[in-house]
Amino acid sequence: MKLYQMVFPSTTICDKGALYYRIDGNGQIPLDGYSKGITLHNGQTLSTDTYYNCLSYATYCQYTNINNMSIAATIQGKATVKAMRVFTEGNIELNERKKSDFVMGNDKTTDYTTILLSKQVQRQVLATTEVDCSSPRTVTLDFAIDGFDSKEYGVIYLEATANADNVVFWGAEYLTQDNNCHNVKVGVVICTFKREQYVKQTVSTVGNFLQQNADISDNLGIFVIDNGKTLSQEDVPYATLIPNANLGGSGGFTRGIMEVYARKDQYTHFLVMDDDIVFEPEILRKTISLLRYEKQRGNLSVGAGMLQINQPNCQLEGGTTWDGISFHAKKSNFDLLDINALLANEVPQKVAYSGWWYMCMSVDKVDKHGLPLPLFIKWDDVEYGHRCCTDIAITNGIGVMHEPFDHKYSAHLEYYSLRNGLYTYALHKNKGMMGAYKRLFRLTAYRTTQQRYYETDLIFRAYNDFLRGAKFLLNCNGEALNTALIKSNYPQYTKEQLEEQGYNVDQFYPPVKVNLLWSALTLNGYLLPTDGKKYRVVPVANYNMGQYYRAKRVVNFNPATQKGFVTVQRRGQLVKTAFRLFGMWFKLFFGYRRAAKSMKKQLTRLTSFENWRKLLKID
Repeated sequence: MKLYQMVFPSTTICDKGALYYRIDGNGQIPLDGYSKGITLHNGQTLSTDTYYNCLSYATYCQYTNINNMSIAATIQGKATVKAMRVFTEGNIELNERKKSDFVMGNDKTTDYTTILLSKQVQRQVLATTEVDCSSPRTVTLDFAIDGFDSKEYGVIYLEATANADNVVFWGAEYLTQDNNCHNVKVGVVICTFKREQYVKQTVSTVGNFLQQNADISDNLGIFVIDNGKTLSQEDVPYATLIPNANLGGSGGFTRGIMEVYARKDQYTHFLVMDDDIVFEPEILRKTISLLRYEKQRGNLSVGAGMLQINQPNCQLEGGTTWDGISFHAKKSNFDLLDINALLANEVPQKVAYSGWWYMCMSVDKVDKHGLPLPLFIKWDDVEYGHRCCTDIAITNGIGVMHEPFDHKYSAHLEYYSLRNGLYTYALHKNKGMMGAYKRLFRLTAYRTTQQRYYETDLIFRAYNDFLRGAKFLLNCNGEALNTALIKSNYPQYTKEQLEEQGYNVDQFYPPVKVNLLWSALTLNGYLLPTDGKKYRVVPVANYNMGQYYRAKRVVNFNPATQKGFVTVQRRGQLVKTAFRLFGMWFKLFFGYRRAAKSMKKQLTRLTSFENWRKLLKID
């Protein structure tokens, strides 16, 4: 049975050749080369020790019953073809270094530096054969994976060396001879809200792949949940279109999960997927292959690494943990062109959840744990992952390209980040009201010294709504609340409009170096006289607090969207915030435990089909 097919770079998905193939160590290969193959000259070696075309054997050893594998390669000409393994001699150590002090409710994640500590990279020949033919010929290289040392992390790949000119490599695939597999059918759930072009492209990518690959066409179905009710069936011809009430991403994804669950006699898994990702559709077959052969049926979930869309060799995240205060994005800032990064990607690290840009789970999770919480947006993937997932496979070759989160900054999201983070904290990491208050204190200090007073208001609103307990979520009109939050947002100005107001946003203000103790004592200079400058330009996200030191007026500019807003220091806000913090301490002291207890008590009701049908107005 085919596990998956090796893929080629293209101008439509990804043109980074070395993410697919290397020729004598580099990725200078023809784009869209699948139609003409890749031609090798005498002595040249093509290898697939790359992100998309290697095989993560440790993942199959850990989660599946597969032992016997093979590589089937189609070659024309005179060549030596090998099945290879590249691995480290001994354990890889991942050294973690915190880059930023994370406060719950901020979208920033922790950055990690990966170091391969004095480990020798080894290569091993698993099987070899000679080819000499004037027309394309498929050769098969067999090997077993059960004898590998579990402490040696690596990948399997193909290597083809030309022994004459004009050798053509036409393609290859990984196979297994083992037949002890499960029936798998995945319902792909795509949630969208008035983003017609994005969802059309994503559905087209999946649909065309199924049309071209009959061997898995019966293993996938597509459900588009249209929260904006702006699509027609003709827009998404390969999918089942479901018009839906606008209850945000959590409402859209949950509706999709409900639709898949209603067809449980057909579907074994659901796969939630963002509408604006770019991806190699072959990752769908890779996902199905892992689920077909999993050891404990229904236990395994499959996530995807998040790659930066404008630099797809940069892996931003490979699963995440959360300790109640800080997010720890695993395997972050990996350069996937580097073989060391691919080997480090193979090091098993326990993750609590994987983002819902691409996450596949068994429908049995719904029977055991219920549906997601009605959070509207933000944290639904974090909370559901903590509640449902034990084993999550995130491996080389299963990744999606996505915009960094700072490209999507909107101030009103602060409310959801804080409120929904508190719900998740109460359910899964409950360490009492003081932990919640410390986060409140730190975050309001940040936002006040940044002059983002509207966000400070949202923070207190989030805490007040949390203290209303499960009753608030049960009765909240999510769409009306979201509309109100957006209307009270900062006025956003284009770059041209800002320039008309006299602001030059072409250069960000450099951070001021300040002693940490002095910064704390003066609230980052907020208690000192301003420096007299008319304004400063600071990035909306990825800022440094030194850029705000003693600032009078700040232009908060997002270079990704070319929009920004202006804030002005108002010292009276500091006094107001201090009184609000004092009052919130008492509210948390007397109300936190009651709110947390109500969430636990009402969790089953909140995540029930009955509650969701009421919220989504489904008869």
